[in-house]
Amino acid sequence: MKLPFNTFEPIGQKKSEISNNNRSIKDILQNNKSICTNYQNNFKPLLRNIFFIASICLFQPTFSQSIFFGKVISSDSKKPLEAVSIFLNNTSIGVSTNKDGIFSFNNIPSGKYKLVVSHIGYETYTTILNSKSLPEDLTIELNPILARLPDVILESSEVYGWEKYGDLFTEMFIGTSSYARDCKLNNPEVVKFRFNKIKNILNVVANVPLLIDNKRLGYEIQYKLEDFEYDFSKKIVTYNGYPLFKDLSQTYPSKTKKWQENRMNVYYGSVMHFMRTLFSHKLGEEGYEIRSLAMIPNIKKERAKELLKNASSKIRSKADSTYDFGDGMNSK
Repeated sequence: MKLPFNTFEPIGQKKSEISNNNRSIKDILQNNKSICTNYQNNFKPLLRNIFFIASICLFQPTFSQSIFFGKVISSDSKKPLEAVSIFLNNTSIGVSTNKDGIFSFNNIPSGKYKLVVSHIGYETYTTILNSKSLPEDLTIELNPILARLPDVILESSEVYGWEKYGDLFTEMFIGTSSYARDCKLNNPEVVKFRFNKIKNILNVVANVPLLIDNKRLGYEIQYKLEDFEYDFSKKIVTYNGYPLFKDLSQTYPSKTKKWQENRMNVYYGSVMHFMRTLFSHKLGEEGYEIRSLAMIPNIKKERAKELLKNASSKIRSKADSTYDFGDGMNSK
């Protein structure tokens, strides 16, 4: 069964009958360039805030000429896994494995990225890649989810979970701004809810990536949700996952200008904008002001504390017990 990653589907891919045997991954790729289909449009860094709406293209980095390739197998059977989704987190670069479990990335942009490997029925695998020191003949072993079931007590999902918690999840996960309201979750049926009455905590899971359309910014987002938790008592939401973006500018060029304007509007004033401006020492140029926070002592309050600290008065209760209350009182 394949993940619904349409961007990873091989287009016009030729079927190869080559067997691995004792041949290295590098040899197989060099002799059969059509063995993997690489989905890699012109890369643009994509910035995302926690609600998906701060994605924006700022500049186009220089591509390195390095090639990264590897193989994905199952940890229990050691057999290759086909149609495994592999992508660089928070970018628009992704590929999928062929029938021999082999994948290849061409021209990975300079920098460090989190490589995400995802397949239905297996735990998500992640690792950090540095374009300056890419591994060779990397073999990734995915652990079947069923292998950990004996140690886990599974809770049943809410039968009518989306009807009960769908609006809350959408608000917490996507947001409530005008940009967020134009985002659409296309596969809400994959979202499952589990509510713990004792802890008053809602957990949300999804076995396949969430498919989200961001119409105002011109993105299709595939989000691999790893965990989502909302504490009703503390009013705290926490979640973790891995997004893959598809820029729709090439598909709808007439809308590109408007999308670029919206992306810039969302970006300016965001946390990412502030952190980049701080790092590049351009706070003043970008309109930011940083002021130091000073603690101004309350003289009267400090005086009262000092009086209480030096106090030594005592009174006797009806039960002939003695208590310390401080200066200014006579002992009785």
